[in-house]
Formats: sequence, C-alpha cells, structure tokens
Amino acid sequence: MALVSAVMVAEMHHMTPRRRMAYVEYIRQYVSKLHTLFPHVRPRPNKHVAFHIFDFLLLYGPIQSWWCFPFERLVGVLQNLPSNHKFGQMEGSLMKSFIATSKLRRWLNRADALPVIKECKVVFNKAFRNKFKESALFEDVTASRRTPVVTPPDLFSLIQKARVVLRVHTPHTNTMYSHSSTHLSNSLILYRAGGDASRPQSAGSIKYIYDDDSIVTLAVQRQLAALPGTADPFSPYPDYDAQLHSTRLDDDLEEVQLHWVIGHYARWPMSEDVCVVLPLLRKCNDQD
Repeated sequence: MALVSAVMVAEMHHMTPRRRMAYVEYIRQYVSKLHTLFPHVRPRPNKHVAFHIFDFLLLYGPIQSWWCFPFERLVGVLQNLPSNHKFGQMEGSLMKSFIATSKLRRWLNRADALPVIKECKVVFNKAFRNKFKESALFEDVTASRRTPVVTPPDLFSLIQKARVVLRVHTPHTNTMYSHSSTHLSNSLILYRAGGDASRPQSAGSIKYIYDDDSIVTLAVQRQLAALPGTADPFSPYPDYDAQLHSTRLDDDLEEVQLHWVIGHYARWPMSEDVCVVLPLLRKCNDQD
C-alpha cells in the first residue's frame, strides 16, 4: 500500500511541496518495511533510485512532463514501419519524428492559421479520428432517430412519463457512459447530488439513460454507505482514495444530469456486505 500510494502521488498532474514530501515518506515506509514482511527479498538498486525521484519532482514537476512512455510508444511505431532490416540511427529517427509531429500539431492549431490550413486540420481530424470519437459521433447522429418506448415502472416513478426515449450509451467529456445491464464498469459513476459542488461526491450505478426534453439524463442507483463502525484498512493511506461502501444499491432511482458527473469509479467486493470504491480520476486542479 505504501508503494501504491507513492506511485499515485507521483502520477498526479499537479505537484506540490506536500505531495513531494508524501512521496518520499511512502517510499521510506515501503523500503523499511519490505524486508520485515519479506525477509527473503534481496536488495535492489531501484529501491535506492526511487528516493531520487523526489529530486526530479522538485526540479521538473509532475512526471508526465518527463517520463518516457510517449517515446516508448513512438519507438513501437517506428519499429513497425517497413524498412530494409537495418535499424540505423534509431535515436535520431525518434527525435526527428517527435519534433516533426510536434511542429505539425502546433502549426495546425495556430489561431492565425490560413483558411486552407484550417481546412487541412478538419481533414486530419477526420482521417485520424479515434474509436471513441467515432462512437460518440454515431451516438449524436442517431439519437434524434430513436422512438419512445413504454417507460419501465421504476423509471416512471421518477419521471412520471408514460413513454421515454432510452439510450444504451452516452458520451460526456471524452468519456463513455453506459447503463449497468450493457456495461457494468461504464455505469459506475461519481457525481455531485443535485449539482451542488459543496456536497461530498456520491457513488452510484446508472440503470437508465434517457432523453428528458432532448436533454440526456441519467437514472442512478446510489451505492449505499458502509455500516457505522466498519474497519477501514485504507485510513493510514490518505493519498489512496479508496472508500468503503455497502455492496447494496439503493432501490430508489435518482435523477443525475450529465454535468453533475465527475467520472468513473472501480468497485471490488471485500466481503458479502462491504465493497471498496476507488475513484478513477485525474487529480490536476487541487492545490494541497
């Protein structure tokens, strides 16, 4: 848990003095307790090197600014290109390709670009659209063609309408949401009840996605809270956002607007009555 907490702190998109100190403290806990828990584990240099990541967090900020994953992906792209089986100067090709694509992206996104360049950008976006954008576009195009169906009884008690247009999926802020009978993981959401940002976030599962006067709305079953007095094994790790909830969902449906949704969460049952709820969010705006 100390190692997981250290990784989560280091991967945050905004770095603060508190987070840097929390990272090095988690690594200290991990290294000091590892050999107590697992005496057979041999010392490795990377445990020492992990302490020095603190220095890089201080010098360069969040690790997304300087980690090697984008370059590793680019290496994979270059290795799959047709060649004469001669690797040549891979590092030089890597750097040239990275700089060329960065310049092209910047050139296409200039505010003062010529009209012909803006037209080229539209063509580029269509040519290299990812699968999510295609599905989102399909959803937007076909939504207006759907016909109302008889409202399910539990949904009728919420919206008081005899017929309703139901959806299977809906995109929102580059994320796809589904109802639970189609894709359970995509139905698990964190949201602000009533749209009140001052209230704690709630967890729930989407049971229906419907059009309410052409506005996409969610009917959600809230994840019930764990019973008072339930032991929380995650309390010593405040940077690991896991929370304990009951495995049961509220029988009553709750109306949730799309702009109230914060994001997805993962759910894992610890026992028959208790489950772990872990937010799947990027922390980039908080300033602790």
